Amino acid sequence: MGKILSKPQLTSPDIDKKTKYISYLISFQLLGSSIGAILRYLSFRFFNNSNIGTYIYVISMSLALGMYLIKYPINRTSKKCLRNTICFLLLIAVSYCFFSTSQSYIIDNSQTLLEAAIIGMFCSALISEYTSWDYLFGIIRKMLFILTPALLIVYILAGFAYFGAMSWGIRITPLCLIYYYVVRSYKTSIIEKIFFAISVVLSLFGGRQSLIIVFGTILLCELYFLFVEPITYKKTIKILFMIVFFVVFIIEFNAVIQFISNIIEKMGFHSRSITMLLNEQLFDDSNRGGIYKICWEYIEKSGASISGLYTDRYYLATQGFDGYFAHNFVLELLMDFGTVVGTFLVLSIIISTLIGIVQAKQELKPFTIVMIAIGIGRYFVSGTIISSSAFWVCLGYLSNRNIRKGII
Repeated sequence: MGKILSKPQLTSPDIDKKTKYISYLISFQLLGSSIGAILRYLSFRFFNNSNIGTYIYVISMSLALGMYLIKYPINRTSKKCLRNTICFLLLIAVSYCFFSTSQSYIIDNSQTLLEAAIIGMFCSALISEYTSWDYLFGIIRKMLFILTPALLIVYILAGFAYFGAMSWGIRITPLCLIYYYVVRSYKTSIIEKIFFAISVVLSLFGGRQSLIIVFGTILLCELYFLFVEPITYKKTIKILFMIVFFVVFIIEFNAVIQFISNIIEKMGFHSRSITMLLNEQLFDDSNRGGIYKICWEYIEKSGASISGLYTDRYYLATQGFDGYFAHNFVLELLMDFGTVVGTFLVLSIIISTLIGIVQAKQELKPFTIVMIAIGIGRYFVSGTIISSSAFWVCLGYLSNRNIRKGII
């Protein structure tokens, strides 16, 4: 039980209506991937079309964000929301008009780009000005209590084949890590801790990316808590227990993983991550080495030339990797924007990340690590940042001066 934060302020007379509205918008964005998973399954179940669930989420969030602009049209945050969206849409328009290689990919990814332009950019602006963190986590706590059992039911009903390992991992990882932060930093009930454990188990059914991000982030945060929490008898026992558990786990690694695998199979499910662990393939590059090599060849050849969005997909297709992408946001930016602009963007992201971790207030540092893992960490090995709402919201969070030390 963390000693850094107080109990969440679920109701507070100091929270005005505007802040409450923003808090719900941010909460629904942070947990949007899990909400989307439930909506997609329900729409598939009742309408035989899972895309309807996505449309419901995107349209609902867009309307809610639009209502915010109507209710609070003239303020700094509203202006930033509009500015972010306009700049993003201009980036897409310029790439579409001046770079023919981008056109077909922009059309194919128009749905996710539009989602990033509206939800990602708006929520990025909202979280960049946000201050009422205890109230936000109070709302998130309620949502987690509902979403976690709902996801468990949906996964049992839908099964592994419906979601697929990668898709499920992307949808469960944010919920799992945010739940970890809430349970670890605030006073929570036994039921909430059980629900968190359920979310961790559900993350095992994702791809290896979710496994590495979830357990790697939790380990990093636990090391942080280890140094900042006061030394107590309870903490000493806990550390000794963790050391013994870790040693036994390493010594009996194959037996433990096989035991977990057997339980999962008896339940009628399959975990790609566990299978890869058993076969010692967790860190296999899945042909990414060849993709990275081709991407670097293009970067060396094109130099500082700006090629437009989705250049990685276009060039890889010309080299026989149709449908593939860079799987690394550094390569993605260097290919799209050239070595000069691309390097500037990459360094800006890395510096913002480091400043965010170092300067974050003590009580928000673990959440900062969680946000970076969700919004930036996964894009080192997979995905594309341009159309990722999580990435833009993470940058908005890192730019928030209110999360830093010495700033109220």
